[in-house]
Order: sequence, then structure tokens, then C-alpha cells
Amino acid sequence: MRYLVLDKDGRVIREYISASGPPSIAEEQTLLECEFGAGRLDDYYDGSIYVTPHGKPSTNHVFDYSTKKWVDPRTPQTEWDEVRKKRDALLRDTDFTQLSDSPKNKQNWAAYRQALRDITKQADPFNLTWPTPPSN
Repeated sequence: MRYLVLDKDGRVIREYISASGPPSIAEEQTLLECEFGAGRLDDYYDGSIYVTPHGKPSTNHVFDYSTKKWVDPRTPQTEWDEVRKKRDALLRDTDFTQLSDSPKNKQNWAAYRQALRDITKQADPFNLTWPTPPSN
């Protein structure tokens, strides 16, 4: 027999196949006996059918099984943290442009690097205008 274990929000969190009867589950979980092919991990059970969450709006979205909706868990603070990581990496990658023996135009690259440092002065971390690196 095949059994699916659901969490409190109806999400399929485990599958058991057993000839010796149903498995033991935690008190807050639900056990459903089902046919092979019905329900998969991360589907949810709406009371009559198994539903696979589709239509993920972006790579940042996660499915909230309690509301049965896609949500973007990012906050301005978490996004600013990501912006700083990206900015710091871009600065590290262009450090060489400021060395005395660099063939790059130091003034152009210095201006670009300053614009990277100023990125956090923009108001909205979800809608930034990143500076364009110089061509020389």
C-alpha cells in the first residue's frame, strides 16, 4: 500500500510504501492512503485532489502552503544585503584597474567604482540602476 504524509497545511512531505500497514506519524500530520501516481512531494492536498503549485512568478518566489499562494520572501534588508555582496564582488573584480601598471583608464574606472560604492544611496533595493563599466 502507498501512503502520503501531509503537514498541517496539506503539503505532501513524505511517501511510504508498506505491505505491513500504515506508518506512525507525528500528531500534527495527516496520513492518506493513496494509489500509485497520486500526489508527489511538495504537492498539496486540497481535500479532494492533489495540486502541484505551478506558475512560479520569479526565481525568488516560494510557495506558501498555508495560503496556497506564491510569495516573495525578500525584504528590503535582505535585498540590501544581496546588493552589497554583488557590489563588493564587482569592486574586488576591478581592484586591478587602480594599480599603477594597469593599462585601464584609471579615471573612468575610478568613477565606475565610486558609482558602485554609491549604489546603496538609491532608494529601492528591488529597482536599482547599476553603473555600466567603462570599455577601456
